[in-house]
Amino acid sequence: MHFSASDGDGGSVSIGDYYDVDDSVGVSGKSSAGFSGDLSMDNSRSIVGPGEVYVVQGYSGSGGYAGASYIYARDATHTLALGSSHLTPGALGVVQDVSIDGAAESAVVSTGNLEGRSAMQHAFVGEGSLDSLQTIDIDDGITTSQDTQMVGFLPTAFGTAGYMNVNRGPTNLNIEGEGAAVAVSSYDSRDGVSEVDCSLATGTGNSAWAIGDIRSATSDLGTVGAGAGAGNVVLEADMNGNLYIDGEAEAAVVGVQADGRNNEICGTLAAGTGARGTGAYGENIEASNRRGTVGAAAVSGGVGVDVELENGWIAGGAEAAGIGVFADGRDNEISAGNLGCRSSRWPWRSLPR
Repeated sequence: MHFSASDGDGGSVSIGDYYDVDDSVGVSGKSSAGFSGDLSMDNSRSIVGPGEVYVVQGYSGSGGYAGASYIYARDATHTLALGSSHLTPGALGVVQDVSIDGAAESAVVSTGNLEGRSAMQHAFVGEGSLDSLQTIDIDDGITTSQDTQMVGFLPTAFGTAGYMNVNRGPTNLNIEGEGAAVAVSSYDSRDGVSEVDCSLATGTGNSAWAIGDIRSATSDLGTVGAGAGAGNVVLEADMNGNLYIDGEAEAAVVGVQADGRNNEICGTLAAGTGARGTGAYGENIEASNRRGTVGAAAVSGGVGVDVELENGWIAGGAEAAGIGVFADGRDNEISAGNLGCRSSRWPWRSLPR
């Protein structure tokens, strides 16, 4: 289905829908256009029922933006998705609230693109349940966000912003490019059931930033990990729960990881890059483990890096800097306070919260 409108002066907006759902799934939607004053379009929709769901809704405006919302569920016992969007030729606002239960696989994705730059939110879990509230906002720049809770096999959530390429296979995630990324993942090798509860946001305009509030990531026997990176970033996660973050040139990375039994991590991670510098920051980092390995780290590199120990967060100095805390054994627990690496001009607190 496709719905478009124009104002006769070159301004236009459009919404396109693709639905591939079982007969047991009910779909309804409504679109309307406004021509009094500035051109606008509004859409609302709902998706309810058990079974297969693959739904894509795309948005575009003559101002040069594009966006899309994706919902996927395989063999779900129940799906409830409510969405709304508001379009003008130069701006987009989208909200989708999705709950999926008992699915063999489920995913919710939100993307935005403006003049070659993009931002994305992605949540995925196998053999479990997923609740995700996701937003897209495009005006002079792009902002995407998600508030997500997942229980099941390899729950993974990530956000990217900037000129980023994302490749996700059935057993791995790879994010690479120039910009910022944040991710959290959990893996349990005992019964395959682990949990992730997080709030992530990314944005790009004159700069790119990513921030994650990892409320909890837990597994009984396996690995949990979370990280944020900016600059020329490589971020990888695989089905064994391994999380790898690396950067080169002017880059910054912050991450936490727990490996072994009864893992749990939480904290807030942020990374940004732009004309004011590049940096990564973590606060209220906690990692605990009854047996195995826990760790927290922040690294930064590039000309002009200036990292200091101040205001209660841990850091080091020079053109390249790296800090970390580590524990190996039983009953491990780390409370690292705040970790930070930055360029001298990068403003930690300027990131949206």
